Amino acid sequence: MTLPGHPWARGRVVAPLALALALFAAGPAYAIDEQSELSVQSQKSLGDYLTDVESDSDPNRLYAARVLRGELRRVLRVEANAPAGSLASLDARAILIELETRLPRACRAGLQKLNSVAPCADILALLGVKEAVPEIRQVLTVEKRRWVRRHLESALAKLEG
Repeated sequence: MTLPGHPWARGRVVAPLALALALFAAGPAYAIDEQSELSVQSQKSLGDYLTDVESDSDPNRLYAARVLRGELRRVLRVEANAPAGSLASLDARAILIELETRLPRACRAGLQKLNSVAPCADILALLGVKEAVPEIRQVLTVEKRRWVRRHLESALAKLEG
């Protein structure tokens, strides 16, 4: 592309292009920075999920139970595979102690809520809460959903076996 022969014409074309490029390049960086600040502010702690699993909000309770089930599986895997005394093992043990103290009561209550039966049964089986066997059996007698029944039967097999 050739610019008109006058020296001032080049400045008229290049300056707006440079300004547009500078504005375009700065825009996405600002948006990404703003999004990362929002995502950091919206992250929940383990205590928040433990509180949510006891809440009356069905979606919050279900999501919290699923998150805690995944966290419990991760912590048990780390504790089983990490070298004894390592930082990962100690961290996993601390999280497991927190979950073992607060989660069984919440999940035993969650067995009575419609949407948190399956993850709560899985959590109780992972924690080895044998006191929950009668409650799981009682829920199994009235549960109609086949996929939930599989979770309940699996939990019973782990707790009784």
